[in-house]
Amino acid sequence: MRLNEQFFVFSRRAPHMILRDARDQMWDDARKEKERIIAVLCVDLIEKYHYRLGQLHVQELIPIVSGAGWQYPEADVLVEGAHTNPRLIVKAIPHDRYHEELIAAIEELFLLARAIPSRKTAPLYIIPYTRWYDEAGKNKTESMVINASVFPTSESWIAAGRPLEVDIPPQEIVQQ
Repeated sequence: MRLNEQFFVFSRRAPHMILRDARDQMWDDARKEKERIIAVLCVDLIEKYHYRLGQLHVQELIPIVSGAGWQYPEADVLVEGAHTNPRLIVKAIPHDRYHEELIAAIEELFLLARAIPSRKTAPLYIIPYTRWYDEAGKNKTESMVINASVFPTSESWIAAGRPLEVDIPPQEIVQQ
């Protein structure tokens, strides 16, 4: 196992060992909007895509070792699949900033995907995601679903022509 994988496994078993510095978390309108997006997405993941509540991890810190030392970027939603393997990593972006932050969000999601243990048994998808209400009050969503198991880096994904999945993958059925 790589060091990131060892620490990830440890941190998932003892999440209390990772402390957050909440001093810079301002509850401004943008933060509230992001929290709303995450909350409604979690409801959709349960009702529409058939994940269980216990499989959803909101604002999950992913430890990464780099030349600059330890970093703890945050996955807005980390969804477990079969056998607690990570299945989805979602970055929620407020709609008014979605297109301007999309490239940075994709790069961050690829970084997070590389830090998570091997996905040889199940694919891992990364998803920059937003939702909003139009003038008629109808709920709208926009997302890109990228298979990070097939394309482990943004460079490989771009070289392949930026292929996307059709929709968020539902909970897989585990054969016993």
